[in-house]
Amino acid sequence: MNTIVVKTNNATQTVSQVQVITKDGVPTVIAAEGQVNYEFHDTSIGYAPNHIITKRIKNDLHVSFEKEGQESDLIIEGFYDDPDSALVGIAEDGEYYYYIPDTGETYDYVTQLEVGDVEGQALGGQDYIAAAIPWWIPAAAGLGLVGIVAAVSERGDNDKTEPVNDAPVATDAAISTPEGEAIAVPLIASDIDGVVASITITTLPDPAQGVLSYTNAAGDRVPVVANTPLSAAEAATVLFTPTENFNGAVEAIDFIAIDDDGLDSAPATVTLTVTDVNTPPTATDQSLSTDEDTAVPVVLIGDDIDGVVASVTVLQVPPTNQGVLTYEDDGQTVELTPGTVLTADQITSVVFTPAPNFNGRVSNLQFTTTDDDGAVSAPATVEITVTPVVDITYVVIMGDENVIEGEEAEYTVEFLDE
Repeated sequence: MNTIVVKTNNATQTVSQVQVITKDGVPTVIAAEGQVNYEFHDTSIGYAPNHIITKRIKNDLHVSFEKEGQESDLIIEGFYDDPDSALVGIAEDGEYYYYIPDTGETYDYVTQLEVGDVEGQALGGQDYIAAAIPWWIPAAAGLGLVGIVAAVSERGDNDKTEPVNDAPVATDAAISTPEGEAIAVPLIASDIDGVVASITITTLPDPAQGVLSYTNAAGDRVPVVANTPLSAAEAATVLFTPTENFNGAVEAIDFIAIDDDGLDSAPATVTLTVTDVNTPPTATDQSLSTDEDTAVPVVLIGDDIDGVVASVTVLQVPPTNQGVLTYEDDGQTVELTPGTVLTADQITSVVFTPAPNFNGRVSNLQFTTTDDDGAVSAPATVEITVTPVVDITYVVIMGDENVIEGEEAEYTVEFLDE
């Protein structure tokens, strides 16, 4: 695809200008104007196309700028309602010329085409043919065209107007991405009379906010270095990757474009915002131990990197033959059951009390945390081990202290555990 600039020139000035993209399947349509020249400029070569294909459909002129001429790139509606215009362009030598038919025949000039005619037109008309060129264009053989065209062509060989390189244009953009997601950075630039050869990013975001990277010629993704030119292909691969959990406005990404003649554009800025995405809280696994018959506090731990843990939900508790979990609620001791939701204050009051003489590993206690935005953590597990304690047994014998030989005596024996 090429870009063709189409200027509509009257006798004194350019009255309108459009850009035509070839081979994109969508013709550019303009309305015809009386007594004007339509000037063509191919930005890929820096001067007018050497050859075009013209076709008359009813009173509209269709122009194809591609060699094959299969598709209409430009349609000038109503061109033949009053065919007093011409097609012109600046050739490689800097001079303006008409487009003339490949056949050289008068009836094949663009203004003379019959409905349905298709004719190739070449830049470089040297002969003024009164029947083909509109009467109002004051051109002598091989010399100038109307108005601003004539002003250029009527100068001598030592006073030619050389084409002036227009600077490329870099375009501001504003984009956003959710927290944690990389996004392509649009470094948009164009050049009306050439091509954008490279892009230079002059300011980078704070590393605490994220990193700009691109894919180099070797296919590796590498960080962007400020004030280092990127080829057009490399610039098209630039990504911004936010730092984990960062959200907010990113420092401006400024850049310039450089065209194929080395001319710089004015700076442009990409404004980037990373939108907040709530990160779920976490719940922390724990391992606790206590002696047989000894209660132990159970702190249900969680964290939230971008908020606070608002509550804890108990999913699973041990069976009562192993022990009981309790918490304090308004001064009352309450037994924990599955599904109980504890507030931040109640979390710190949880206690496990082993069943009498129970020892060993307690069945898992499971819980989740919920943050202040309602996000829920993955489940965590508290493992509790109750270690056995050796019980000391005391034997107590009660009865008469003195016994007469040969007589019976009665005694009571008690076994006491400590």
